[in-house]
Amino acid sequence: MRIILLSVMILGFIGCSKPNGGLSIAFEELGSEVNSKYGSEGLRYRSSINISGLGQNQVIGEILTVPGEDLPDTYAIPIFTGCSKVAVSVYDNNRTIKDVVRVKNTLNTLIQKESLSIVLKTEIYFIELVLKRLSQKGEKKELKAKIKKRYHVHNERYREALENQLSSLHSEHDKLNKEILKQRATMDNIPTGIMIAHWSSKKSKKARGFISSLFNIENSKELSREGFVVLAGLKTESIWLGDDFAWYVMNDKDGSDAILDNNGYIVTYKLSARHRAYSETLDYQSLLNTKLSLSTKEIKSILGGTYAKLFHDRQIELQFSLSNMISSTNTGTLTAPRKDLFEYRFKEDNEYAQSVKYNYKRTSGYSEVYSVRSNIADIKKSLTDKAKTKLQNLECRDKNAALSKSSRGQPNIFNQNLLDQLD
Repeated sequence: MRIILLSVMILGFIGCSKPNGGLSIAFEELGSEVNSKYGSEGLRYRSSINISGLGQNQVIGEILTVPGEDLPDTYAIPIFTGCSKVAVSVYDNNRTIKDVVRVKNTLNTLIQKESLSIVLKTEIYFIELVLKRLSQKGEKKELKAKIKKRYHVHNERYREALENQLSSLHSEHDKLNKEILKQRATMDNIPTGIMIAHWSSKKSKKARGFISSLFNIENSKELSREGFVVLAGLKTESIWLGDDFAWYVMNDKDGSDAILDNNGYIVTYKLSARHRAYSETLDYQSLLNTKLSLSTKEIKSILGGTYAKLFHDRQIELQFSLSNMISSTNTGTLTAPRKDLFEYRFKEDNEYAQSVKYNYKRTSGYSEVYSVRSNIADIKKSLTDKAKTKLQNLECRDKNAALSKSSRGQPNIFNQNLLDQLD
């Protein structure tokens, strides 16, 4: 059995970069165009890499659109010179929902421990800076009062109290690190057929009217969220747009699709899974605030301007390292998939309806994870006037028979795997 091994470490949040905000997921970036160059003979070349194995179902010699280096390769649209087809890749395995939940729980525990480790490092650095501040010359009455209140200092033994607290934190951190190593070893043994993908989201949220004025909330705030999803039993589907689609785009609509005309979108790629479990990771800053129990103003008053700046920079550095760790969980092991190919039609309402129904039937046992939708009007705009004239009377033909004659009265053709019929 051939196995595709996927194990990726992505720095920071770049594993989930996105062009236009909203929610993004790591495997988009794990299959994209990486290069576009002109050769010495004047021809233009493009290369694409698919690390996850979940990209478009491309075929050697196939004609397709190219989304460019800034967009995932899943945005490409394959073109077929015949009747439209649906290409399917099924990653069969015996993984169960219990396997998926077990991986999710293990990863959750690892991230929680890593988050706590970062918080402990932050507090250790805070106390080290407080000790440096105590060593400076000058009156420390106000500083000592704050240290006494926070660390319960007795008999004016400030340095001893801080050093004892520092020793206790180091012991706690060392113990936690041993637990983290064990948890990481467990994550190294993820079963075949399971994929983990990191997701992130940034959205602006506005507080309005009475609520914002009552609680003195800022009018606008960017909310950042991130987490991961564990998937098993994956399936990808790609539409190969044929001559029937070109005919559909160019001709007037007379049914329910006439409501949108060509302003609607068509799903050109879809990723589904039999099993999934997802989680949102801890907010590092909230965890830190809970642990330190100090506001930014209080930190500045204790550390002073210079040390407060150093502490702030260290916070950013440690938070970035936590983001790196979370992003490095984009991992998976997938077996090479089974390939299927099915008929699809856009010409004639009955045949289009049959295509939709049979494709919906094949979704049984799966739930959608990710899809790409392409704008029909934009596709129409790309056609030249000469092409538009030819497409008005286009017939989609397979085996020298017109579409309207070959499939009318035989909707079961949409349920037959065409690959089984090849010699």
